[in-house]
Amino acid sequence: MDKVIVCLQKIVISLTLIIMLVSCSLASAQQKEIMVRISEIEIDSNYLNEYKAILKEESEASVRLEAGVISIFPMYSNRQDS
Repeated sequence: MDKVIVCLQKIVISLTLIIMLVSCSLASAQQKEIMVRISEIEIDSNYLNEYKAILKEESEASVRLEAGVISIFPMYSNRQDS
């Protein structure tokens, strides 16, 4: 159970940082440039469904509620360890 909590905390922290970076870069209505931030995080496959659910909820809320956030594009990449 402790591993689940630690993993979820890392996910929430990562999402928060991404949201903060995007909202800070786009917050000014006078800003003429659009800044794109890319973050790569690794999610334990045991927690992938929980991560996707949190990501969906947080990204929708960010666009709806945070000034300057115009879009968030979650992307996935599968890696096969050998």
